[in-house]
Amino acid sequence: MKIFRIYKGISERLFLYTRRVLNYILILRKKYPAVKNTKDTIEAIIDRKLSVSRFGDGELMIINGSGWGFQKYNPHLATRLKEILKSDEARIAICLPDVFQTRRRFTSVAKNFWFLHILDHLHQWNRLIICNKPYYDTQFTRFYMDLKDKDCYPGEIIYMIKLIWEDTDLLIVEGAGSRLGYGNDLFANSRSIQRIICPAENAYCKYEEIFDTTIKYANGKLVLIALGMTATVLSYDLAMKGFRAIDIGHVDIEYEWFRMKASKKVPVNHKYMNEVSCRIFDEIEDAEYVNQIVASVN
Repeated sequence: MKIFRIYKGISERLFLYTRRVLNYILILRKKYPAVKNTKDTIEAIIDRKLSVSRFGDGELMIINGSGWGFQKYNPHLATRLKEILKSDEARIAICLPDVFQTRRRFTSVAKNFWFLHILDHLHQWNRLIICNKPYYDTQFTRFYMDLKDKDCYPGEIIYMIKLIWEDTDLLIVEGAGSRLGYGNDLFANSRSIQRIICPAENAYCKYEEIFDTTIKYANGKLVLIALGMTATVLSYDLAMKGFRAIDIGHVDIEYEWFRMKASKKVPVNHKYMNEVSCRIFDEIEDAEYVNQIVASVN
């Protein structure tokens, strides 16, 4: 058994080393996805009224057969994610992280994380996407914590992001405890807000019910979704049904950190946060927020 474990360990290290060498060659040859930057992404979403499905390291982990924090592995979810990555619908912005060409804008921690991610997964990204198709930036919702410039850049981006829902009726589909916009002015320029509350974890297990409930309330509204990997699929499926839906991800938490000028990821009162393993949240009785809730999927 000891010899077997030693052999297995050597084999795994050799495989990792070989994979990283091959991926580094791809980097040198500039064989990586073409991803538009954050500003170009937001401008396209606004000007072309696009729906948005976003992919990051978590979605790739699901595709690879493992879970990620708030979402356990689900083979059907993995299949749907691969299907959407290969889609080419003009009305939907399929987003990947804008990290392949340059990572100079990131903090040293984020820069190192993404460099190692590329060394491990670049070949897989290339295999999953449509070759030579321009993708949009998943990171447009992460405009603060991972960036070196925490003074000017975040303010510019949040100004642009808010234009997406300016004077618009919103339907927010979120996990319990996410509470997008609660306690801040993120959606103050919208016309109205309704909410559908979904499971904070493993939301994909309730996907059909979430989809049907959203359809019931989505007419005439811009749907904003914060449900992890489920949001990637839900936004796509809603768009294919003629609704406009945006997988808005971590925008609220990034906005909270921006407002408090945080230098590291910290909890935010009353909100579920996978980012800092803060998964316990208290009940709130704020009348304005509670009255926005039109449905719950438990």
